[in-house]
Order: sequence, then C-alpha cells, then structure tokens
Amino acid sequence: MGFEIINAIKKEKGLTNAQISSMSGVTLSTLDKITSGVNKNPKLDTLQAICRVLGCTLNDFVSPFSFFMAL
Repeated sequence: MGFEIINAIKKEKGLTNAQISSMSGVTLSTLDKITSGVNKNPKLDTLQAICRVLGCTLNDFVSPFSFFMAL
C-alpha cells in the first residue's frame, strides 16, 4: 500500500503516530494499523488527511521513489 512511504516521511520529519493522529484527525488505532501494514486498503480521505500532515501527496504512494528523489 505504501505504508513504508508513510513511515519514511514521518521518520524524516521526526513525527510519531500519536502526533500525526492528533494533527490529522485520524485515530491512533487506524494510523497504527496503516503504518504497520495491517490495513492495506485505507480510505482515501484517511490518506489525504495523513498526506496533509506529512506534506506529501497521494502520488507519493504510487511512485515510491518520488519522495526520496525530492530529498
């Protein structure tokens, strides 16, 4: 799904799941499931909320190298 991308960006930004949850409105339980790979099909609005906090786009999940090329 791209949970590796979320984990890489949050690590780069020094954010925890709890911080992302608080800033995005996504429950911590849902975020934990996404970042661990348990939830492989999150809702679009959930991903959009996470992207707003992380400063990425949905395209970053489609092309895993796009985030790293931007660094």
